[in-house]
Amino acid sequence: MERSDVLIVGGGVMGLAIALELHQQGTQVTIVDRDFTAAAGHAAAGMLAPGAEKIEPGPMAELCHRSLELYPTWASKLEELTGQDSGYWPCGILSPMLASGAPSGLQTAERSHDSSTSRQETSHHLSAAATHSYQSGLSPNIIGAHFYPEDAQIDNRALMKALKSAVCDAGIDIQAGIAVEGFIQRQREIIGLRTSAGERQANHYILATGAWSAELLPIPVTPRKGQMLSL
Repeated sequence: MERSDVLIVGGGVMGLAIALELHQQGTQVTIVDRDFTAAAGHAAAGMLAPGAEKIEPGPMAELCHRSLELYPTWASKLEELTGQDSGYWPCGILSPMLASGAPSGLQTAERSHDSSTSRQETSHHLSAAATHSYQSGLSPNIIGAHFYPEDAQIDNRALMKALKSAVCDAGIDIQAGIAVEGFIQRQREIIGLRTSAGERQANHYILATGAWSAELLPIPVTPRKGQMLSL
């Protein structure tokens, strides 16, 4: 088997996006993926919302905001490459506030105030009237909202479809249905992968298995159960 420059473990959004970028830079890439249909990208909410999600200031927040800044150019590049809509929408996100004591999981007025003035937390406070005018059908218990104009959303299923098409059109080697069982190490250096279809080797390895990364390396990341309803 021909040895790749880079072997990417995981064929979700990150694995596909990394593979495409490296391929365009002239790197020979192979993706090993056990189940494309199980990728989180198929079931995500598509929120690009470091503001509305109130990520605490620090390296993670900086990473999220830098990613958000790069998204428009990256989405346009992908759409031009494939002719498919990525579903990127720089719509901003409205975060409603309930009156104190209202029975709901939404944030309440007492803990909704955002005193930060940093770039990462740009938001506009809306009155009750403005909020209900902006979004009809809200509960009468909504007494205002924060609007985060820099936040956006993506149709993650459309994104996954476009990415997969771009990677396939580029002729990138995708070895699907293969489970990676572990890294082969020698003197603290990774020299290969043990998989359900035998060993795989490359000059470099990229772990892009998301919530399942801890199955292969001691990384403090675990899956979380959630529910999603599509209307």
